[in-house]
Amino acid sequence: MGERGAALVRAGLLAWRQGQKEFPLKKTEGRRIGVIGVVKPPSWPDWVRDRSPGTIARSWKEHPPLWLLGCLPNLPVAQLAIEVGAQGPVETIQTKLGFRIEAMDRIRVWLADRADLVLWVEDADGRALASVWQKGEA
Repeated sequence: MGERGAALVRAGLLAWRQGQKEFPLKKTEGRRIGVIGVVKPPSWPDWVRDRSPGTIARSWKEHPPLWLLGCLPNLPVAQLAIEVGAQGPVETIQTKLGFRIEAMDRIRVWLADRADLVLWVEDADGRALASVWQKGEA
């Protein structure tokens, strides 16, 4: 997953634990929890970038077998959803113009009818930020 992804998971778990103190869930079954993450687009390893499919196919055995996991932008958010037992929507948004507005709109929609709590994480210039939202806050 890489250090950036691991930092997102750690920040999300820390925010989640703090959020549980502020608005504890009455039951653990059927928790309507959403998780949304904002991440930078992953960078491909140098040995993949600008290479033909044939070159990649010939050289992939020379590299660690799990190299692809570091290139999947939704892996940290999916891991975080598993860790908190989310049974609501889970989505990863890649940073681009207007990404925070898009994330906030998504949180509002989810809290309106699909989730009781939403855990939000963001890779903000190398810093992992996280917070928990509940109905009436977004």
